[in-house]
Amino acid sequence: MNINKERILEKTKTKISISDFIKEEKKMPKKINIIKPLVATILMILSCSGMVFAKEISQKIYDNFFGTSKGMETAMNEGYVENIDMENQDSTGNAKNEENGKIIQNINTKIKVEEFVMDDFNLSMIIKVTLPDEVKEVVNPKDIWEVNFPDLKITDENGNNISENAGLNAYIQNRGENPIKVVYNMYTEGDAFPKSKKLNFSLTKIKISNKEETLLGDEEITVQGSWDFTVDIPEKMYNRKTTIYKQVSTTNTDFNVISATSYTTGIDLKLKFKAEKHQERPTTPELKYWDLLPEDDELKTTDMINYLERKIRYTPEYIEWQKREVEIWKYDKYIENENGKKFEMSMSPRANGGGFIDDDGIYESNCTFDLTKYDLTDKLTVYVDYHGNKAEILNYNLERAKIEGKANKTRKAQIAR
Repeated sequence: MNINKERILEKTKTKISISDFIKEEKKMPKKINIIKPLVATILMILSCSGMVFAKEISQKIYDNFFGTSKGMETAMNEGYVENIDMENQDSTGNAKNEENGKIIQNINTKIKVEEFVMDDFNLSMIIKVTLPDEVKEVVNPKDIWEVNFPDLKITDENGNNISENAGLNAYIQNRGENPIKVVYNMYTEGDAFPKSKKLNFSLTKIKISNKEETLLGDEEITVQGSWDFTVDIPEKMYNRKTTIYKQVSTTNTDFNVISATSYTTGIDLKLKFKAEKHQERPTTPELKYWDLLPEDDELKTTDMINYLERKIRYTPEYIEWQKREVEIWKYDKYIENENGKKFEMSMSPRANGGGFIDDDGIYESNCTFDLTKYDLTDKLTVYVDYHGNKAEILNYNLERAKIEGKANKTRKAQIAR
């Protein structure tokens, strides 16, 4: 970097003297570090673009009481949901309101699992909680807004920890009533859930809040106990299968399907195609100088970099760059089966739509679509439109692909004769 460090230092310390900086900072609310690359932020936004809280989905988008994807709704309508036949699990313990310190001793609280769905990436259930009348001394069940199970651990018969590192959302299905039905959704962003035959549940706390604004995990009332029970997984769920598809042709060599895997409630697709390149992020001499400072320098602070970033974020150059960076990630896509039925990208608690664009402008995108096993056909066509550059990508399942491959070889051999 060609930069006159002495000149920049003088300019920087004149323009942003520590005393001036402190004066201005006192007027501003404290913020988190904003120097993290914008690209990472955009990726997070896009990855979460399919993420809508379960309570909003169930009430506003789908007739799916779990609040998961439309693909899950399709599967449930096909019978891919189970009513669990189990007795209430009782436990006696104390209830405490952490805000006012009030404690009720030796109350009996019951838990059971009712409706249940499990596929490769989603585990959704209704957990029914029955509170005793005595709990009204710390909270009225009619006023409860949130219920959480902070130390719930779920393992299977092989010792796999299902709940570890899983994403979570939860909400009350029948607010104002007792027993309380808690819709509890867990999902994995990485490897698929194992094909377990039994799930072992263990928990010692139920957290409750009667405040509408309470976030999951911040509940102020704790009901203690010890609940341990096992749920048998229906055969249709532990015998679930995946179907692999293979690209056989594309109308535009800029676009390719790297992998396509269908499971019970959706299909995961990895696309690779030519996109627009990132442009260099606008900067200032002060920011360049700050980057060169040693870590122990008095100016090398989070507050200082936030101060410098604010100076550039509202310039026309930066705003234009930011808009373009957002736009380069956007593109249209859908899948069509052989029957002409179209399937869009899923909206669910599980993150969807993430990807990566390298320095050469090659975009690798991971998407989940609402195409379930109930609508699968041997042939699937992926339609992609990246800023006017379009492609139709034909994919066959592996069995069909093998047949087509043999047929093509036979045709080529006949032509050669």
